[in-house]
Amino acid sequence: MTLLILSSRYVDVILQLIDKAGDFVSDDIWFRVVRFVTNNEDLEPYVALKAKEYLDKPAIHETMMKVSAYLPGEYNHLLARRPGCSHKEIFCIIH
Repeated sequence: MTLLILSSRYVDVILQLIDKAGDFVSDDIWFRVVRFVTNNEDLEPYVALKAKEYLDKPAIHETMMKVSAYLPGEYNHLLARRPGCSHKEIFCIIH
């Protein structure tokens, strides 16, 4: 359980970094986030929801768009039961 909390905190910090400093964050950073989440199955629902929250913002950096579009797209099945997270709604947000 503690590892999950630390892992989610790590992802939160990286997503905040990408959100705030998008111009200065290389593609390697968002690739690492995706790889980290893919290798930690317990994080997938949490990160998909966090990424959707970023997609709901009126304007986000291109790098944040990449990571935020990938994660809910890949793990949409984990969000589908939440309000505002149907497959169609996620597709429309990303589109």
